[in-house]
Amino acid sequence: MIAARARGPIVIDTNVFGADLVPGSPLADRYEPVIVGRPAFISFQTVAELYFGALQRGWHPSRILKMEAKLARVEVVHSGPELVLVHARLRVACLRIGHALAQRAHEADRWIAATALRLACRSSPTTRSSARYRDSRSKPRPEPSDRFTRLGSGVRFEQ
Repeated sequence: MIAARARGPIVIDTNVFGADLVPGSPLADRYEPVIVGRPAFISFQTVAELYFGALQRGWHPSRILKMEAKLARVEVVHSGPELVLVHARLRVACLRIGHALAQRAHEADRWIAATALRLACRSSPTTRSSARYRDSRSKPRPEPSDRFTRLGSGVRFEQ
């Protein structure tokens, strides 16, 4: 079990947010102490990934309704001019240092990381995009107030 030190807002990655929708997933219990009691946000990209996974796997309508009820209880951060600019700056910063997050294959992860950077809050511990980006912490970043620390098998943003 992971205990959270700070109780500020958090951007939750897709695999953590949707964990309790997947039978037998250990992530829901593992990260509950980190998430509960904090203002939670997800990226529009997470919503798209959740719907894609549900449709691809042919989820029963009742399971999709459960997912939609969970989505209705969280603040979704949609794209807009400021988030788009943070996303572009993040990609440029990663490209300049040869970081994998600049690659097209990581577009979804980059949107989630950009959401956390834009809101200047922590990302969930298993945000893969954060893990890919953490090696650039000594390099110029779009938001210099953020730094990364290890938490379990992932990383999180710290202000």
